Amino acid sequence: MFNTSWPILIVDDEPDVLQLSKLVMEDFTVYGLPVELHTAESKAQALELIKTKLIPVLPSVPAPRVSVAFIDVVMESDTAGLELCEYIRETMGNKVVQLFIRTGQPGVAPEREVIDRYDINGYFTKAEATEDKLYSLVKSGVRQYLSFTAAMASSMIMSVAIAGSGSRQSLKGVLQALPMLRRDGHFLFVDGEPIVGGLDEAEAQELAARLGRLEGQAIMGGKFAVDSDRNMLFAVEGNAMKASIQHVIKGDWNFTPPDTVKTLLLSSWSALGTLWKQAP
Repeated sequence: MFNTSWPILIVDDEPDVLQLSKLVMEDFTVYGLPVELHTAESKAQALELIKTKLIPVLPSVPAPRVSVAFIDVVMESDTAGLELCEYIRETMGNKVVQLFIRTGQPGVAPEREVIDRYDINGYFTKAEATEDKLYSLVKSGVRQYLSFTAAMASSMIMSVAIAGSGSRQSLKGVLQALPMLRRDGHFLFVDGEPIVGGLDEAEAQELAARLGRLEGQAIMGGKFAVDSDRNMLFAVEGNAMKASIQHVIKGDWNFTPPDTVKTLLLSSWSALGTLWKQAP
């Protein structure tokens, strides 16, 4: 959910189209992060790329590491691009990547028919692929992708919290298994107790205390704070009915999440705080 770049996949059997697309998009940024461009000239090449270079960040999530994909329809066959979209959505189970069909032969795959039949996010012709159009689709696609991944992370937090809510010890165990919290730079405290993280505990405590003194941004009854080094704190204040939560993230990237992500994560930590307090 906390990226260092936005992987973009461009699939087209015309080398000139690939080259021009890379030239146009190479300087695009979203939320201050650059795009990471990957190209393929066929469905087969795209599948090989997805299975080798664009492998999942988390082994437990069997979906290619792509935020937005621009896919030509007619390549090895008249429907190769559509088959690639179907493979990503159905076989790989990736409902998050934003898939845009880009075709030079709209008569082969009419827009309404494609939109109705395939789970894609947009359709446009190569004649419409201006720099402004691509900029708009990359920006909006990444935003939507990020919202979906944040919702999935929030859902995962709540699922494991509910599963472990029989006791605080079991709740602590399932939280320690959360891949997001085990990543480098993350650390979680509940009622001041260190729970799990990929960051030195003493450093995490120092960051939590320092960031906690900042005014921050009030969201969903919680607080988000970030310093000039992009160190971040998601905090929920405790009370008689709710445990305090401090999720610290060390700033190794030039990225501050949008309000959608902050809201989803803080609402999840707030619910976790209530479950923790209620657990025996």
